[in-house]
Amino acid sequence: MKASSGPPALAEIAALFTASPRVVTEEQPGSGHNLSLGLAAPAYHLKVMAFAEECALARENEPRQDRAEVVP
Repeated sequence: MKASSGPPALAEIAALFTASPRVVTEEQPGSGHNLSLGLAAPAYHLKVMAFAEECALARENEPRQDRAEVVP
């Protein structure tokens, strides 16, 4: 990894997740090195939970390739 912060660093991190169908990177303004303990922690955790829900819903709604479609 070359960049330590900013958009180039976020792009480098995102590039590591080659098998993931969706990758989102963001900077959390007003946070320190430990997001879970600072004043920005509530906003950070809400974003994480919202992202997890979006991913679960997308997975739930995608067509399944491991079973045949039943047509009445």
